[in-house]
Amino acid sequence: MQNKDFQIAIVEDDSFVSLDLVDRLESLGFSNLKVFDSGEGLLKVIKSLKPKIVLMDIELSGDLDGIETVSKIRKINSIPVIYLTDHVDDNTFQRALETSPSAFLHKPFIDKQIAQNIEIAISQENEDFSHEQSSMLVLDGLFAYESQGRYQKVPLTEIRFMKAERAYCQIALADESLTVSRSMKTVLKVLSKSEFKDRFIQVHRSYVVNKDHISGFNARTLLIDNQSIPTTDHYIPDLKALFFTV
Repeated sequence: MQNKDFQIAIVEDDSFVSLDLVDRLESLGFSNLKVFDSGEGLLKVIKSLKPKIVLMDIELSGDLDGIETVSKIRKINSIPVIYLTDHVDDNTFQRALETSPSAFLHKPFIDKQIAQNIEIAISQENEDFSHEQSSMLVLDGLFAYESQGRYQKVPLTEIRFMKAERAYCQIALADESLTVSRSMKTVLKVLSKSEFKDRFIQVHRSYVVNKDHISGFNARTLLIDNQSIPTTDHYIPDLKALFFTV
């Protein structure tokens, strides 16, 4: 990420945690930071402050917790939000997902994960798509939309292949297909930062496959779960390297 001179709002009521996060962000080159110890504090100034991204502690101790604060933010604009979290129960996690966060950043913080999640959130913010009934791809899995605002996490290893559909991606699992309201470019950016990145290979402008689920191939087609996936000349060298290594 080249331009880091945008404003980041941090909402964290533990002063030690917020100071640590500020130090880490500054060491990563982010200097335009504004810290709040309550959701109410941010809400009072958010229209004039206009932060590019919000880092929000889920379990704030004020009248509003982090999720309630983000719900109010969503009525004003669609600023990308990254939740800061320790361990939360399933109900809290589901509530957080309903506010369409860009990511979850787990404590204690790791510099690389901070930078990666901010970059992903900013890239997603540039895509003006609806998130309604859309699944969400994150660094270590896929949150599959089920119904009534509930999501279920699916490991990245269970993804068979992905197909670009204009501004969206179709994610094929063993027995269902999910929609992610992100372009293939953004999906590939997320995958490139995942520990599972070596499992996925692009074989066509519109297709990325999980090589662990390839069951057969010929000169122009891959077979995954009895589905034929087209390939193109541009990606043939990568495929040859995949199948013909000794």
